[in-house]
Amino acid sequence: MDCRSCTKNHGVTAGHITLLTTAVSTGGFLWWAFTSKTWNRFSLRTVNHAKAINYLENEVKVGDIATTISAMRPMGTVLINDKKYEALSQISFIDVGKAVIVIEVLPNKLVVKEA
Repeated sequence: MDCRSCTKNHGVTAGHITLLTTAVSTGGFLWWAFTSKTWNRFSLRTVNHAKAINYLENEVKVGDIATTISAMRPMGTVLINDKKYEALSQISFIDVGKAVIVIEVLPNKLVVKEA
């Protein structure tokens, strides 16, 4: 079915009426949607002012001595005051049971070097 048969069967006037009806109904729907505050249900109206708390900062200090309880390649686990922490070796791999010194405290891990 091509456009010539549509024009032949329904006429140009029917096409113009359909176009006008569609344009008016679409415009009316959009006007209603914006004036009735429908979009407020879909929008975020609150603001989150929360701040991440760095728990490591209060528990571990730079210069603390720790013991590795897993191999650091370069990430691993260290033990400080009977608590386990994830740590990053600054320079090289460190074996299990070695003493390390905390050189930096980050929000989610510690940076250590071999003592």
